[in-house]
Amino acid sequence: MGARPFSGLGENDDFTNRQVAGRAAAVAGDRSGRGVASAGTVGRAIWRNVHLDELHLPVVQHARQGKIRPFYSLVANIGAEEYGHIEIVSAAINSLLNGPRKDFDDSEEPNDAPWAGLPGGANPHHYIAAAQSSLPVNALGAPWNGDYVFSSGNLILDLLHNFFLENGARTNKIRVYEMTKNPAAREMLGYLFVRGGVHAMAYAKALQLLTGVEMSKMLPIPNIPNAHFKEARKFQEQGSHLKLYRFSPNDYKEAATIWNGPVPPEYAEGIEGDFQFIDAPPEGGDLTHLAGIASSFAPDYAPEEILEIASKLYAKAKDK
Repeated sequence: MGARPFSGLGENDDFTNRQVAGRAAAVAGDRSGRGVASAGTVGRAIWRNVHLDELHLPVVQHARQGKIRPFYSLVANIGAEEYGHIEIVSAAINSLLNGPRKDFDDSEEPNDAPWAGLPGGANPHHYIAAAQSSLPVNALGAPWNGDYVFSSGNLILDLLHNFFLENGARTNKIRVYEMTKNPAAREMLGYLFVRGGVHAMAYAKALQLLTGVEMSKMLPIPNIPNAHFKEARKFQEQGSHLKLYRFSPNDYKEAATIWNGPVPPEYAEGIEGDFQFIDAPPEGGDLTHLAGIASSFAPDYAPEEILEIASKLYAKAKDK
């Protein structure tokens, strides 16, 4: 017996742990399937020095030229945060499914066929290949693959595609929210409503600089404000919707030239202020220590055995 990577919803939820985790997995898989694309201009001052044909160059060439580097930096910072969002969804799935199920899989003996009665609608791959923990797949179990990457070489098209993906993801997350009343699952979703809204607004601002079109007037999509959800409202009140973070100690600072200025009323939702470019990543949190599942052979060795092995390896390394 020992810890496995992820786990558990409350038993009083209107959906079973596995149902909610499966739908959260859809968010993780569908979000990880986003193709974060191109990079670009600093604003109108730099725009005057950029020729139209330069908008059709590949992203890397854009970055090397430096003329429209701020858009590249914007996408880089957002892309880095998206990896963190995948981790958040995975941690939520694994924490909500922590420990063996009471109705099955609490046997350490394979001859007992502890999985003979898996829940209806369960994805067998979740049990066979993943030790009942999260995977980078969508709700149908289809894995992330390179076909999700979108990089047309046209800066406006790539930014527009990312804007579309952010709003599509928000729609999916709200539908997952409607599938559960579990407070932990909704807390995770509320946070992602707000941070995903930041990304959508960032692409809207970038596109407005390039085209003059006020994309922010389309937001939010769907037309339900974050403040409507109490789990999201508290993050709005903390000002999380105003902040864009930098995820490199020495790079990607140019995004600050896009993410600045007063917040549009349709986005502020009553919490006025200016956009803030935070010159550091957000603080992280500790992962839960999870119970082992004997029927999954996870992690196989008992915790005390792993500690003994680790102590021996440490002592051997110290002697060298």
